[in-house]
Amino acid sequence: MRTRPKTKKQLGTGPCVACGSDKTEPHHIDGNRYNNRKDNIEHVCLVCHIYRHLEKTKLGTWRNNGDAKTPRELIGQLDRREIDLEFAYGPTRYKVTKGILPIERIA
Repeated sequence: MRTRPKTKKQLGTGPCVACGSDKTEPHHIDGNRYNNRKDNIEHVCLVCHIYRHLEKTKLGTWRNNGDAKTPRELIGQLDRREIDLEFAYGPTRYKVTKGILPIERIA
C-alpha cells in the first residue's frame, strides 16, 4: 500500500551532502517519493538537487526532469566539481563550470 510522502520537516534536515549549503531539501536516492527510509534520503541544496534529476536527450544535451535519475557516476563528477555541464531547466539553459556556483544562465 502506498502512503503519503512525508513532509520536509518529517524527513529531517542537514547540510547539503555535496556542497555543504545549509538551505537543503530531501532527495530520494532511488527516485521513489514514497520510500522514506533514512538510507534513501540525502539532503541537498536546490542546485545539487537539480544535478540529481538530469536526463540526456536524444540530441545528447542534458535537461532537468523531476522524474529522471541522473547516473550516479555523473553526480559524483558534478559533486567533486570535475566537469562542466550545460542543461535546460524549463525553457532556460544554464551552464555550470566545474560545478562552481552560481550557475550561469546562458539563454
